Amino acid sequence: MYLDDLSTTGGITLNLPTGLKAYFAPDGSGGFKDAPSLDVTLLPLNAGVYILQFHQSGERWLFNQWGTRYEVLDKNNNLIDYDYLDNGDWTGATDTQGRTVSVTQDSNHQVNKIVDNTAVGGKTRTITYGYARIMQIISPRAQPVPVPTRVNQRRGVPPTPMMAMET
Repeated sequence: MYLDDLSTTGGITLNLPTGLKAYFAPDGSGGFKDAPSLDVTLLPLNAGVYILQFHQSGERWLFNQWGTRYEVLDKNNNLIDYDYLDNGDWTGATDTQGRTVSVTQDSNHQVNKIVDNTAVGGKTRTITYGYARIMQIISPRAQPVPVPTRVNQRRGVPPTPMMAMET
């Protein structure tokens, strides 16, 4: 998800992970018109930083000068702070109470591991990915739950046993 500055029109496009794109046209006074079909307002701050404010929920997304979302605030100002490497890879998030989710990616910039430290009591849940699917889940309880073997015959990928741990 990112914002794209369209210098030819002066507008901004919000690109969502679903492929949806929302265009915010300039309003003629330094701001932007609301995008059709979205109940949000895009507000410019300074130095290329923007706030996307949701009308109904009061949630606000902050985007940096490169168009990357780096903070989310709810209507009560509870914060989720997103961290990225210089190449744009997402490395994790931290909430107002200091709980974290850490992410590692492979050389193709695909997520291959998520470590979730938000469980009650400070316990950790780890999710490992491979071949664009979950390969293993290790929860705080660490009690195995059977997960069926998956086969992708069209791609010639051999059967991969999957192990999940009860959450």
